[in-house]
Amino acid sequence: MAGDENYLTKALYDLSTNVMENGEYAENEIERLLALLQSTNARAQSASWMLWKNFEENWALVSQRERELIRGAAENALDQSDESMWSFMIGVLLAECFSDRGALEILARLRLVARERARSLLPDALRNLARHTSDDALRRDARRELSLLEIDRSSVVQKEAAEAVRRWK
Repeated sequence: MAGDENYLTKALYDLSTNVMENGEYAENEIERLLALLQSTNARAQSASWMLWKNFEENWALVSQRERELIRGAAENALDQSDESMWSFMIGVLLAECFSDRGALEILARLRLVARERARSLLPDALRNLARHTSDDALRRDARRELSLLEIDRSSVVQKEAAEAVRRWK
């Protein structure tokens, strides 16, 4: 859709303005924006990743119901844009905002199906998930998933995994 770029830019501006001025998301605003990002044209826009960033920055304002909508959209969308910041910000949301077993399960599934660019961002997401949880079993399982990326079919992913292991704390 030719108007997706302008609509997305306006929607992101309106979203930021509304959240700053009102300290909350408008009713159904998250659902509307997630629906917009189902458009290939919208996902192709360089600014599209900023929606995920907005959710991360305003996580405390997102209801539990909306968080689950975002979780599902994030899983479906991780590999759906060529913009590297898109996948990076989704990884940040899963690792730092959700930081739970469900986030780890999504990252583990994506390890098996995502394109190389998205897979190359998984090591950092797994390391960050481990840093943001107090659950020792979850941390251990994230490390196990990271070790599987060390033997990924892509040398790029292997390199990112080795670096994440080196920085593991």
